[in-house]
Amino acid sequence: MTTLLVAPDFYSHYRPVGVLGRSLAAAGEEVVVASGPTMAPFVVADGLDWVEVALGPGSNDGVAAADRHDRGDAEALDQFLAATRAGLVATLDHQAVKRRHELLWEPVATGRRLLRLLDHVDPD
Repeated sequence: MTTLLVAPDFYSHYRPVGVLGRSLAAAGEEVVVASGPTMAPFVVADGLDWVEVALGPGSNDGVAAADRHDRGDAEALDQFLAATRAGLVATLDHQAVKRRHELLWEPVATGRRLLRLLDHVDPD
């Protein structure tokens, strides 16, 4: 049986998916994880199969550092850190506004990519 797990190209999103994937693989399932290229090394290190799919405009390998990202990412990181310093409500508000764009990024094209992925992997 083949299980397809889909995760955005962010380490914080992949971690729980990876736990599930490793558990399924240990139970004898074939597990394919679809995510962006930043997650490929983590997926492979977990002993799972990886296929590329773009779900959003960005990625994060789990180490947030302004000097490791392009200028726009560094500014976004600074804004996020400023929100966290302002407290829980400010942080949630910042993330909700940002996610509104990220989670609805190219919705038609993203939906088509996911449909092609389902045809390619053919999960059970």
